[in-house]
Amino acid sequence: TEGAKRLYEYLETKKSPLLAKTLITRLGPWARNALLTLHRNHLLKIHEPAPKQNTQLISPSEPFVQLAKSNNSVISPVLTQPQSKAVEKIKFSINSGSNSNKKFLLKGVTGSGKTEVYLQAISYVLSQGRQAVVLIPELSLTPQMLDRFEARFPGNVVAFHSGLSDSVHRKNWWMIHNKQANVVIGSRSALFAPHRDLGIIVIDEEHEWTYKQQEQQPRYHARDVAFRLSELNDCVVILGSATPDLSTYYSAQNGLIETMELPSRIQDSGAFLPLAKVSTVDMRMELKNGNRSIFSDLLKTSLIETYEQGNQSLLFLNRRGTANIVQCRSCGFSLKCSRCNIAYTFHAPNKLICHRCNKSRLTPNSCPNCKSSQIKYLGIGTQRVVDKVSELIPGAKILRWDRDTVKSIKDHEAILSNFASRKANILVGTQMIAKGLHLPNVTLVGVILADIGLNSADLRASERTFQVLTQVAGRAGRGESVGHVVIQTYNPEHYAIRSAAKQNYKEFYDKEIQFRRSLSYPPYSGQIRLTLNLQNPTVATREAQRMGNALKSELRSWDIRDLRIIGPAPSSQSSIRGSSSWSINILGLNPHMLLEKINLPHSWKVDVDPY
Repeated sequence: TEGAKRLYEYLETKKSPLLAKTLITRLGPWARNALLTLHRNHLLKIHEPAPKQNTQLISPSEPFVQLAKSNNSVISPVLTQPQSKAVEKIKFSINSGSNSNKKFLLKGVTGSGKTEVYLQAISYVLSQGRQAVVLIPELSLTPQMLDRFEARFPGNVVAFHSGLSDSVHRKNWWMIHNKQANVVIGSRSALFAPHRDLGIIVIDEEHEWTYKQQEQQPRYHARDVAFRLSELNDCVVILGSATPDLSTYYSAQNGLIETMELPSRIQDSGAFLPLAKVSTVDMRMELKNGNRSIFSDLLKTSLIETYEQGNQSLLFLNRRGTANIVQCRSCGFSLKCSRCNIAYTFHAPNKLICHRCNKSRLTPNSCPNCKSSQIKYLGIGTQRVVDKVSELIPGAKILRWDRDTVKSIKDHEAILSNFASRKANILVGTQMIAKGLHLPNVTLVGVILADIGLNSADLRASERTFQVLTQVAGRAGRGESVGHVVIQTYNPEHYAIRSAAKQNYKEFYDKEIQFRRSLSYPPYSGQIRLTLNLQNPTVATREAQRMGNALKSELRSWDIRDLRIIGPAPSSQSSIRGSSSWSINILGLNPHMLLEKINLPHSWKVDVDPY
């Protein structure tokens, strides 16, 4: 940055170390953030003061970073006004009694400095002798987050998650229990670490679906557990996100959670930074113009230019929740269930089934909307993307990051480290590359196909699509160069894609909440999902129909009119490991009332608020 260059030139003229306090007073407040930038880039060394001193010395000549041992000697950046206001609110809540509001939503655009707010709030909690928990949505983010927190709180940070070996997990457990480490970073299970005096819980990227445990009992959501821990320990909970969960934002709008906003993106130096420029490409027009590649002409050109300029690119494939969705490549029309307004899922050899209510129909030979024969199944693999990039730019070094290429936390760390150190030009990946990564050299993000996941049976499909597109767009342009995002879609008119291109959360929220209200979907109702998973398809089908009829019979018998049953329908996981999976959804203000009136066999799994 300009400030860092100016400070370095100034320090080069000095023959002896300088007091940081004197330096900042002499040059101005901007020098504080410039010091941090030089320190982070290994151009500056921070020395411990002599025992009787209480300030630190700065020397420009040493190329290695020496971290201070005392929290008090670590320089904290100058906060922007919105950041400072958020930190003061949190401090006030920490000092207040149990009657004050302890739940905060820190809503800030990508790159707006949410992590710095976490750091300063945690620093205040630690000064009171209490402990902190920081939750992250993916284990792949653990190394980067640990590095940043360890730099601020050296020797006081530990990881706590399922990716640790038994010996490390046991060691960290005792360190937390004995208060030898007071900042715990991990996945949702870190909430159950043996905290002795919990003062603050941070849930970063709180909108992520990974905070809900879905595979095994208990099927809890980390946000709900954090709120309960807040009540038990009188501690603060901070929910951070650029794209909050719609239910969270709805609660905030109704005064149950206090909202703090960070409206602008900032550089490491504290200077304001523009959001990346976003271009939406209509793939229908690409097809009409004769381009049958998975890359639009704009994305091809942008990839080549970024490579030639020596910058890095991310190529994102929204593969989570994919199914064989049938869509017309000429007009973008997708075949939807008339009852549920969600896309049908293709089942061989020639059948379309709604995975919410089980309505079915035959697959058409032509598009019902424009009569085109360009009816295709959406679905592209990451390896195919890698192969196509290699053909486009033969000299490029490409990394692939998805569930097939990473088996442990070390694999995540290796890929991230190699890319961050610029040993590769292009990173191709799925959901994990959209979550919280800070990669200053990435100037281009390409979304291969935004439509994947948009038409799934998930009632939050539009919300998930908007969130992931906005988040992945936030990976571009976090350094000094302006970022560019290319979103490819066959459905550019969809409000989720339009709002994501503008990175406008409020516009999306207003549209989506209206849709939820009209159909009495959460947050205007509760939801319970019953799931059956059996090896024998015939038995599974018969049991699903029996349970569906039993629930509907109870509704009629007790004259319960504010609940509705959707299904039974085949689950999107029906083909996993050869099993047959069915689901039934109960929607309404008190869906548990219906379950209390029936005898539910153990073969059925119950998930309250499943998403």
